[in-house]
Amino acid sequence: KGSVLEAFCKVVRETRNKDRQVQDLSELRTAICQHHAEFEGRDQHDVHEFFTAFISQLHTELRQREKQQYGTMARKSYELPGPNTNFRLTLIAERTCTTCENVGAKKPDSFWCWPLDVGEEAECCFSVDDKYQCPSIEELVESAIVNQKVELLCEKEGCGGKVALQNLKVGQLPRFLVLSVNRFSVSLDGSRYTKKETPVTVDLELDLRHLTGEEQDFDDRGAKKKRWVGTGKKPFDVPASSLLARGPS
Repeated sequence: KGSVLEAFCKVVRETRNKDRQVQDLSELRTAICQHHAEFEGRDQHDVHEFFTAFISQLHTELRQREKQQYGTMARKSYELPGPNTNFRLTLIAERTCTTCENVGAKKPDSFWCWPLDVGEEAECCFSVDDKYQCPSIEELVESAIVNQKVELLCEKEGCGGKVALQNLKVGQLPRFLVLSVNRFSVSLDGSRYTKKETPVTVDLELDLRHLTGEEQDFDDRGAKKKRWVGTGKKPFDVPASSLLARGPS
């Protein structure tokens, strides 16, 4: 199978060639399709699925090269630079049983792309002073981490509870946060998909660093210092992300 890493490096090198105005991405696409046959042909696919497959394969090949070069001294998967530090988002799920209020073990999960659900237009859009208000990207993010009920068998012996209240916390924000607005709803029997036409307001700047915690002052033997206090790691020291160069929402 072709190397996605090598094909991508070739694209990056050609991007730096000022004399080349048109980029040929066919070799990169072919390499991705050799590892993910579902993208072959001309059928339509969700862009976030293609992006996730691309980044995952890129990370896998970087990990393989790391092992080949350093053997037992190779860094752990989560320590690798590249896709891992640039795109991996870590969310931590805290689940509380609604029957006995037992708090289960925290479950971290990683994503290359954060899927955000949007409601029907009639549910989340309204008029205020003759101005039509629609949900913003930041509001969709905030909605994604609020408490919601999930089906889960309680870990506590003898409880038997099957529903838990889930609260999501951000464990690690990447350098580049990729968001995907999920516009499809599935019928009850799972046989039909309906696309939601709900308008979404795209913020020109999006600063989500507060979701992982905050920097607080503390006294260290008379010296004033700062430390990060919160549920996650201190985010990378980057400015609020500009969303001017964005895709269709």
